[in-house]
Amino acid sequence: MKQSNVENQLKEHNPENCQTPGCERCKLKKPFDLPSEIVDACKAGNLIVFAGAGVSTESASVYKHTFYQKIRDELKIPE
Repeated sequence: MKQSNVENQLKEHNPENCQTPGCERCKLKKPFDLPSEIVDACKAGNLIVFAGAGVSTESASVYKHTFYQKIRDELKIPE
């Protein structure tokens, strides 16, 4: 089966030197410090991540407005 052009682009995508303005895969890439306790727990097989249906509700790239913004607007709470 022949792979589509999009599949090939995704496969070949290198986020370390991405030059595509507004790239959907890279635009939310932000530096952070991963706590060593999390790394150690993962290596030891003792890490559980609880992520439910609302895990993406605060990402503007998923929905136009975040859940927080929607509730704030409904309750008329100023920013």
